Amino acid sequence: TALLETFIEAVPGVVYAKDRDGRLVVANRGTAELLGRPREQFIGKTDRDLLADAAQAEAIMAADRRIMETGITEQLEEPVQFADGTPAVWWSTKAPLLDSNGVVVGLIGSSVDISDRKHVEDALRVSQQRAASALEVAQLGTWEWDLRTNAFTADERTRRMCGLPLDAPVLGFEHFSPLIHPDDWPRIEQALLRAIEPEGNGVYAEEFRWVHADGRIVWTASRGALLSEPVDGVQRPTLLLGSILDVTERHELIDALKQADRRKDEFLAMLAHELRNPLAPISTAAHMLRLSGDPSPGAARASEIIGRQVGHLTRLVDDLLDVSRVTRGLVELEREPVDVRAVVSAATEQARPLIQSRGHELRVATGAGPFTVEGDFH
Repeated sequence: TALLETFIEAVPGVVYAKDRDGRLVVANRGTAELLGRPREQFIGKTDRDLLADAAQAEAIMAADRRIMETGITEQLEEPVQFADGTPAVWWSTKAPLLDSNGVVVGLIGSSVDISDRKHVEDALRVSQQRAASALEVAQLGTWEWDLRTNAFTADERTRRMCGLPLDAPVLGFEHFSPLIHPDDWPRIEQALLRAIEPEGNGVYAEEFRWVHADGRIVWTASRGALLSEPVDGVQRPTLLLGSILDVTERHELIDALKQADRRKDEFLAMLAHELRNPLAPISTAAHMLRLSGDPSPGAARASEIIGRQVGHLTRLVDDLLDVSRVTRGLVELEREPVDVRAVVSAATEQARPLIQSRGHELRVATGAGPFTVEGDFH
């Protein structure tokens, strides 16, 4: 008996035995600390007599009766309170106590305080819930590539986004390659391999297309980071962890802008063509005016201005046609010697009607010249 009592006292946590009515018949020091009473004050008492929380006492006693009636050992979590009112959670193992004839005469049990573990689990659960909420708000999917087993796993959002099987717990390249656009797959495969190479930076970032079974195209942006852990005392890459985002709408907007830009170029080309048509008869009329032999200075001046402005309009029309070449970076400057006086004269001539309509006076002094520079005057 002394050896049994010594053993019971040495066991951490709470160790006890109860009779069929739930009265304590054996208890260690842990039980006394839990109840905040010396042993002589609780031996022979039930949980209903000892615990301040009646609901808690009834729950414990109901579990004890169930174990004694079924004769089945159970492990269960039990919320309790210390003598000072501090809440705790105990992990209890309880078994029926049998006499020499195999008849249940009571219950034996032990309980260990797992409050700290429960706090950690609760904090982890809250953290996981927050992470899941953040992913939901960001519409992000997640995936993992285990480098040790070469197995891919992905959450449901990723699978639905990419058209991957929902029922396969582990994904392989045979699942990915048929769904990734054939023009993108070689680039993606190489990017993944570069991310895990020893000389790489361990980062994967690519945008590519998935082709769903119904023919729908989904653009995704995926990023990954290489994680390492010690293997045989050496840090080795073991996991590529990543996220994926549906960017189809952005690519559709980009395509729409490109189409609008092409339509703009087509419109400008058509406009330039339509503007060129009336320039030819105007130029011909100016030329005929010069050939008419009209001796008046005004007629000669008008013919000269018309001819020069028609030339200028012709160059503007040609510039409109060059817009498409500008967007492709194909325009080259036609540099040649240019007299600055001619540039000033042309600019003055174009601005003169506005200057006169405002009642202003413009005086230009260009000197004797010539003043030649290299440039594109057209």
